[in-house]
Amino acid sequence: FYSASFTEDLRQVVYHVGHCFPYSKLYAAGWSLGANILVRYLGQ
Repeated sequence: FYSASFTEDLRQVVYHVGHCFPYSKLYAAGWSLGANILVRYLGQ
C-alpha cells in the first residue's frame, strides 16, 4: 500500500544500513511520493 504518512519501511531500512555500516554517511533523495515520505520521516 502507498501512503506518504507510512514511514516504517524507511525507518527499518535506515536502521539496517546504520547497523551494518555504523561509520558510513547516509544520504537520501526522493521524487514525488518518495520525497513526501522522506520529508515526513525526517520530520518525525
